[in-house]
Amino acid sequence: MIQYEFKERTQNKLIPKKVSLIVATSPIPSHPNTDIVDKALDSILKMNYPFHEIIISYDKPMTKNKNYEKYKIKMKQKYPKFNHLPMKKHGHFIGSFHNALNHLETEYFMMLQHDIQLIGNFPIDKCLSYKFDWNIIATHHMKNSLKETHWFPIIQNKNKELQKVWGWSERIFLAKRNWMMDKIHDCYHDKRTKDFMDTIFHHEFDKLYMKTQGIKYYHEISLANKFMKIYNKFWKEWKCYLLKSNISYHVHLCGRTKTKKKKKTKRNKRRNNKRRGGYEKRGGSGSGSLKRTSSGNRGPPLTKARKLPSASSPPHPPGPPPEDSAAATASPAATASPAAMAGGYKYSPCPICLKPDMDQIPTTEDKQCEFFNCKCNPAEAKHTMHNECFEEWKKHSGDNIKCSLCAAPLKIKPEAIGIRVDKSGQEVREGWGGWKPS
Repeated sequence: MIQYEFKERTQNKLIPKKVSLIVATSPIPSHPNTDIVDKALDSILKMNYPFHEIIISYDKPMTKNKNYEKYKIKMKQKYPKFNHLPMKKHGHFIGSFHNALNHLETEYFMMLQHDIQLIGNFPIDKCLSYKFDWNIIATHHMKNSLKETHWFPIIQNKNKELQKVWGWSERIFLAKRNWMMDKIHDCYHDKRTKDFMDTIFHHEFDKLYMKTQGIKYYHEISLANKFMKIYNKFWKEWKCYLLKSNISYHVHLCGRTKTKKKKKTKRNKRRNNKRRGGYEKRGGSGSGSLKRTSSGNRGPPLTKARKLPSASSPPHPPGPPPEDSAAATASPAATASPAAMAGGYKYSPCPICLKPDMDQIPTTEDKQCEFFNCKCNPAEAKHTMHNECFEEWKKHSGDNIKCSLCAAPLKIKPEAIGIRVDKSGQEVREGWGGWKPS
């Protein structure tokens, strides 16, 4: 695949104080359907802003994509007044972005990614009237005001509409054409990036504050004058501001993970049952062989016929068999501790080994009773298993570890959960989930 070449910009005469809209698009699973880009475009066009022109820049895919070709035809038919620019070489996001800037006739532009929806109105004219210097004015994704995160570690108020921020997002933003073209050209050839622009600020500022203060996390950043002089010097390279949430923000329409709706058929239902961790019959008729299946979480096939678990008996996914069959069939009430029976604390038996000792209250001293809890229902303390059993389950699960009962994603580093006795003599349950006695 021939890659897009980032050449230096030409000295074109630009129309001052005018804005063009650029839409960068590339193949996504929902193509040739245009619903996602339609929704994104509609959120901008309903502002009724007089853009000088609207450019749609189509990145060239790495391999042939028939649905993407159909999508481009549909877009040209649906938006005949737009300037459609299909690329002849693959350029990723900054390639399709730079390609559009090459054809731009205006001093300013507004960028819109094809799967991003604007909420509210972007005050373009207000931004153009500011007396202070700026290079980027962007939206963010937080509906209820911008909060400090690893992507926006420092936030300072600028005016009624803007916040000065160490970090920005290239989902939707307003910028100067010449400044951005020079920035893309320099950053690409200096190998500071090969796909996106906003990540440069993020990664380089991370390194800066870690080296400057000798810290590891953004929430440890100091705003002392001696540090802010260094951080402001870095910020001046970009001069980026974000609009406040009460003005506008953006919503991600998840184009990369959005797929076409499939018709409900018996075949699709069977596939969905497999993904949810259901039981599937294997072998010829009469064999009765069953295999426990789940998405990305397959245990070894069961070689002997096994009945499906009834409502009274817990399911038995693949794992080490019970060491003591008598203990496995014993009732939970018979093995539960007196404190468990009195306090009403109950846990379901371990679904791996089926030992009923999960109904006992584990103590911090009893290492054999430490257990792991999945995310599906932590408040009720269900779907628990022994640490040893969990380690065995991991061997059969690969990298995608999920709960053996409900296929919910599991935390890889569980904290031990047990009971301690406080100063008043009361038993206090502690561990992940913050459970309270029922």
